[in-house]
Amino acid sequence: MNVRMMTAAGMLFGLATLVVAAPAPLAKVERKRDTDDRAVMQGTWKLVEQGRPGMNARLAVIRGGRGFGGDYTTKIKIDGDKFQYLYYNGQGYVPSTTYDLKLDRRTTPRAIDLSYVSGDLTVTLKGIYKIEANKLTLVYVQTYESKVRNIKSTDQERPTSFDSASGNAMQMVLERD
Repeated sequence: MNVRMMTAAGMLFGLATLVVAAPAPLAKVERKRDTDDRAVMQGTWKLVEQGRPGMNARLAVIRGGRGFGGDYTTKIKIDGDKFQYLYYNGQGYVPSTTYDLKLDRRTTPRAIDLSYVSGDLTVTLKGIYKIEANKLTLVYVQTYESKVRNIKSTDQERPTSFDSASGNAMQMVLERD
């Protein structure tokens, strides 16, 4: 019986030595949290460039003339799931067209849909977007539909690249105001 107790005590001592001498557990790997793009987009943006992507020349710069004191003539306000144009009328910025905003972060590049309904007419901008610091870039195609007026744009494919979008695609570059 002494031998058994000695063996058990030796094993227990050996196990305790292993636990004490074992290295510390590795730190938990922090999983990078995916940013909430909608939250990042909230606020007012200046429309600084707009035109067809892939042009050799720089996109048209949207700035006010002398009468506007050099202010940007168009701004965009993103509030919740609303994307609203603001135009400078010589005295201040006034709200204009408001689109419903939908994002899909699961695609590469990330997808954006902006929809506007006026009576029977539905206008949809199907596009892609990227956020780089204080700059938001959209490349999109426009579709529209009205049953009353019997019009429907041909189904255009959503752009898949910022560099080689189709001839009908437009690019909009916004900078945080």
